[in-house]
Amino acid sequence: MDGRIAVVGFCFGGSLAFQLAAADDRVRAAVPFYGSAPDRDALERTTGSILALYGEQDERLMAQLPQLKADAQAVGADLDTVVYPGARHAFFNDTNAVTYNADAATDAYSRVLAFLERAFEERTLHVGP
Repeated sequence: MDGRIAVVGFCFGGSLAFQLAAADDRVRAAVPFYGSAPDRDALERTTGSILALYGEQDERLMAQLPQLKADAQAVGADLDTVVYPGARHAFFNDTNAVTYNADAATDAYSRVLAFLERAFEERTLHVGP
């Protein structure tokens, strides 16, 4: 192994995924699900790609999204964001009938796998146990 890693996190873990990507240049790909936006300095230190996924009805994080995009563009961070219409915070959590959104979760899962495959395209990617 060459030491390159990917990180995926949900909610607070999504916020930590952003932070780990800024703190460790081995992070080739970061996937924060509904994570709080990092500050501009953290984005500037990020060397890997980021795929950030949000639910449109997650008001607090939607309020942060324009600044996140502007900061990423200003520092040249490789950031792609996806906002799922009608989805709430924790839309991927299939144990929570209130927030789970099967359509958003299914699409997000496919996007994450494709994103990770691209990030490590010269290597075979093993996902799962």
